[in-house]
Amino acid sequence: MACRKCALGEGGNLLQALAISGSPEARPMIRDYLDRLWQDKRMFQEEKHINHFAAEATHCIRYLLKLGDASPDLAEKCRALVNHPTPANRDCARNFLGKIAK
Repeated sequence: MACRKCALGEGGNLLQALAISGSPEARPMIRDYLDRLWQDKRMFQEEKHINHFAAEATHCIRYLLKLGDASPDLAEKCRALVNHPTPANRDCARNFLGKIAK
């Protein structure tokens, strides 16, 4: 499983390709990656420009929603991301997930 071998914070292109593929395996793979990101202590660290872990989490949630995932924890994660300590991550989450986070 390529997502398991991909370093956290460096899976953006792979995740996007999985989501676009619409493959039945895409949702569980993206969910697994999101769960791994969420457990990483770097997820909510403030960064000077952008926190790549939080940016990837934002996109994972976006992809999961597009793939039909309606897990209740996604809204909670959206709310956490729109309150991220890094301004660029807050903006990213509001742009992509704003409606869900409310």
